[in-house]
Amino acid sequence: MRWLLGILLILLLLWRWLPEPAPTPVEETVLAPQLQALERAGPLEQQQQEAAARRQEQIERETGD
Repeated sequence: MRWLLGILLILLLLWRWLPEPAPTPVEETVLAPQLQALERAGPLEQQQQEAAARRQEQIERETGD
């Protein structure tokens, strides 16, 4: 029975001293397709924001006259 406790103690100590594995990059996980979609949507969102700003300026000019 002591040998079992000794083995468990050794295994616990080894587990404690093992280095943690490096985190997996997002591009290599199951989230990669969603990440790629977000990256492609970035310029589209910028275009929509610029169009909304132009529309707002046009409305302000029309109501200001």
